[in-house]
Amino acid sequence: MKYTPKEAKFIEAKLRGKSNTEAAKYAGYSQRSAHITGSQLAKKPHIRNAILVTAEDLGITFEKAVKPIIEALEANKVISAVSAGDANGSTMDFVDVPDHSTRLKAASMALDLLGMKHGRKPDDKAKPEDLGRVLQSGDEIELQRAVFRKGDNSNEG
Repeated sequence: MKYTPKEAKFIEAKLRGKSNTEAAKYAGYSQRSAHITGSQLAKKPHIRNAILVTAEDLGITFEKAVKPIIEALEANKVISAVSAGDANGSTMDFVDVPDHSTRLKAASMALDLLGMKHGRKPDDKAKPEDLGRVLQSGDEIELQRAVFRKGDNSNEG
C-alpha cells in the first residue's frame, strides 16, 4: 500500500514511541489540530496495520507488549515486618503483599487498550470479555482484533 509522505512520517513517529499528537506534529500536520488529526490517523486501518506489521518485523509483537501489563495486574512486592513477639524488634519477617501502585498502573494501561479509560464505557465492539477470552486462546491476531476493533470503521472482524 502506498502512503502519503505525511502518513509515512506519522507511522515512523508512532514506531518511535510518540503519542498520536506528537506523531502528527512530527509528520507536518497543523500544530493546532494535531491531537484530532493524530487520533484520526491512528484509527485508519491501513495505518494501524502498517504500524503492527512493521513493529512485528522488528520483533515487537502485540503479545510481548501486552504480557507485562497482564502480569503487572497481579504484581506483588516483599516488605519486611518486625515480629510482634520480639521485645528487641530484631526479628524480621518478609511478607509478600499486593503491589497496588503497579497494579493500578497496569489496570490503567489495560483500560486504555480496551478503550475504557477516562470513564468511557466500552462500545459494542471492544469488550473486556473479548480480551480475556482471546488471551486465554493465545491467538495473537484475534487479540489484536479484539483490542483494536474499537474505532475501526472497516468491515473486518
